[in-house]
Amino acid sequence: MSLAWKLGARVPAHDYKIFKTAFVEGAHPVDGHTRRFSLVECGDWVNIIALTRDDQVVLVEQFRFGTRQVCLEIPVAWSIPARRRSPQPSASSKVKDLYWLQWNMRLS
Repeated sequence: MSLAWKLGARVPAHDYKIFKTAFVEGAHPVDGHTRRFSLVECGDWVNIIALTRDDQVVLVEQFRFGTRQVCLEIPVAWSIPARRRSPQPSASSKVKDLYWLQWNMRLS
C-alpha cells in the first residue's frame, strides 16, 4: 500500500516577500477522502553553526514578532539564487557580516 497522497493543482494564496502561501487538495491514499492543505513556500537558507577559536557556539539575539520576544538562535543566511550551487558562499557571507557587526559594536 502506498502512503502517497494524490495531489491536485497548487492554488497561490498570499505573497509575504520572504515566503508565499498556497493551497493544494489532496486525496487520502486509502479512503480517497479529499482535504485542503496549506503550503508555505520559501527560498533556500543555510543554518550556520559557527564556532569561536575556543570552540564556543556563536548565537545571535533576534526579535521575533510571532512570539513578541527576543530569541537566542543560531545564525541563518538566505541563499542567494546565483550561489545555489553551494550553500557555502551564503554561509561565509553571513559569518563575515556577524563578525563585522560584533567588531563594530565593541568599538561603540
